[in-house]
Amino acid sequence: MKKMITKEGRFMRRVLVIEADRGLHLMIREALEQEGWHVVSAYSLREGDLRLSALIDLVLLDVHVTDGNAYVWRERLRERLDLPVLFLTSCELAVNEATGEPLAGDDYLMKPLAFNVLCARARAVLRTSRHEEGIVWGGGPFRFSFSTMRYYKYGRPLRLSLNEQKLLKSLVCAEGKSVSYETLLQDVWGDQSAHVGRSALTATMKRLRMKIEDVPSHPEYLQTVYGIGYRWNGDGS
Repeated sequence: MKKMITKEGRFMRRVLVIEADRGLHLMIREALEQEGWHVVSAYSLREGDLRLSALIDLVLLDVHVTDGNAYVWRERLRERLDLPVLFLTSCELAVNEATGEPLAGDDYLMKPLAFNVLCARARAVLRTSRHEEGIVWGGGPFRFSFSTMRYYKYGRPLRLSLNEQKLLKSLVCAEGKSVSYETLLQDVWGDQSAHVGRSALTATMKRLRMKIEDVPSHPEYLQTVYGIGYRWNGDGS
């Protein structure tokens, strides 16, 4: 798995933090961002609903939110998305108020928070969930998970063929560097690349641009480097 890098436009984890205490919320946000997380903020369950998407990897949820029941909210969430949830609570014995059963140790953290423990627990919860394999490239309007083969633009899924996925991955993982035609042929067609002409690569790129670009005839993201190959320009500049 590619190592996570902490800049936007690189591989990052995305966490939704639902915490009403704005001072604590800010400290949580800063601690997570220093560890390379992309933080999506909400201060109520209603805001959390508005910011939820398939792009979130983990939810940190204050059990003492005032606009609803956090445990019921989690159960509703599970009907829509399979996301790990880490509760934040000030109670010594954390109990699921929806069922009356104690929460498992990995389900909650006690306040006041030790932020190094918070970050470590968040990583641990993510590792034990399927979303560890979904760590993605995020930048501009895009979010790509090459391990789970899920691709989004402005939050909407993109349907890519297998060869289009291979081509996109080769370019994105080069992180802005030009990738030669020969390397791309090898990355997409493997051992068959010797029998595949550059015209096949050009055709695959044309189809990929139709799905990625706002104006395919004037590509901003999948750029041609004349005489060399192509490069991925994640911010479209």
